[in-house]
Amino acid sequence: MDINFIEEVLEELDRTQARYFRIESQKKKIEIIRNPLSSFKELTKDRQTEPEKEIKKSKDEESLDETYDIKSPYIGFFQRSENKDSIAIVKLREIVESGKIMAYIRSMNIQYEVISDIKGKIVEVLVEDGQAVEYGQPLFRLKLVE
Repeated sequence: MDINFIEEVLEELDRTQARYFRIESQKKKIEIIRNPLSSFKELTKDRQTEPEKEIKKSKDEESLDETYDIKSPYIGFFQRSENKDSIAIVKLREIVESGKIMAYIRSMNIQYEVISDIKGKIVEVLVEDGQAVEYGQPLFRLKLVE
């Protein structure tokens, strides 16, 4: 593939709302997954700051317990287990420690870890196994545990 061809493809993609693009030749393959709803400035700004620790009141609970959303660090496909044959890493109502691997995001045949920033009890799993997720999309809702 010629670099000029790739530049033309990228320019055309910028003019569309396409979120996924893939092209293959005999020796090379290009695959692009993007979030058209976010601008490049927003993505780079979010990645340069510390992970968001958005603490908010749960709509479902009447108590004043604080909740925290674990968000997707990448664009890709959500996986609750390491591979299709194994069981989910974490379960609903399980207490997870800070630094615990909770799930994976698979993007371009690379498996990225979703790690808990806090100690908390999982009160809601917000996406299904195998579902496509966006950067910053909430995946789990945790109730803060001291």
